[in-house]
Amino acid sequence: MRFSRRIFPIAFSVMMITLCPRATHAVDTWEAAASELARKIVAHAPPRARMTLDVQNRSSLTEDEVTSIARAIRTALREQGARLAATGRPQAQVVVTISENLQSLVWVAQIVPTESAPEESSRDVEMVEVARSQTASPPASSPTMVIHQELLFEQSEPILDLVMLQSVDDSAPRMLLLDKNDVVLYAKEGGVWTVAQSAPLARSRPWPRDPRGRLVAQPDGGFTVFTPMVTINEYWDLAMSIIIAVGVVFELPVLILLLSVFGIVTPKFLWKNFRYAVLITAIIAAAIVPTNDMASIFVVWIPLVALYLLSIGLSWIVYLKKRKKRAQAES
Repeated sequence: MRFSRRIFPIAFSVMMITLCPRATHAVDTWEAAASELARKIVAHAPPRARMTLDVQNRSSLTEDEVTSIARAIRTALREQGARLAATGRPQAQVVVTISENLQSLVWVAQIVPTESAPEESSRDVEMVEVARSQTASPPASSPTMVIHQELLFEQSEPILDLVMLQSVDDSAPRMLLLDKNDVVLYAKEGGVWTVAQSAPLARSRPWPRDPRGRLVAQPDGGFTVFTPMVTINEYWDLAMSIIIAVGVVFELPVLILLLSVFGIVTPKFLWKNFRYAVLITAIIAAAIVPTNDMASIFVVWIPLVALYLLSIGLSWIVYLKKRKKRAQAES
């Protein structure tokens, strides 16, 4: 009985010695990493600066492990001469984010000065990589996933985005495809994607060197296209050029009226060359309109033709007045 009483404390001591090195190793690893990170943080702050510390966990570590890490970082900061402020206005705010990859933990510290001038305000970032300890919780297991690569569709033009549409009533699979020129609806028939519908994209400016775009399908069957927008300066330059060009062209009646007054053109000449005027005004309308669709060109072209006919009428009025004055002078 006395022998068993002596054996129990010895066995308990041996068990504790066996288990403790793993936890001690983890604490030592965190303290070394905390000292390194604290040294980097203090290098970006004034001497004995007052600072606040916020530790955020983005890893698979447990709450107790994160608490131990935060305690180690606070201790290391105090050893480096930093003053952790619970109240009052600090000189710097420190946010430490604990993240991880497959091999190690990564501690990222963001140091934001709070008392510097606005134009001098900066955000310094320091990182420390910490080897995973045997006691650290492994990343949460996830279901096994197998990625299978299969060619869905290809074309010579760059594909900006592609959206698979839900089939209705077991109909053929459909997809929306966005490229630099069109939005195309494809339907799969007999294992081959065929064009069902297409809509051109009207742009006033060339695409950037790295074209981007996005398709968003709507529940009602429609879709929204997002493409790079022009800047306000480009929009203003485009708007001003259109306004100036339209303003100059719409001065056509005034120009022809002056030419008629000086006898350079006559109503007969204008009417005789009407078909050429129609062609010239169509070219001018196409040059003014920023898009290539015929509807926009007609919106500008038809008023130009109407202004030319108005100019013929003004020229005819000037011609009649001049002929009347000539007749009165001869009589």
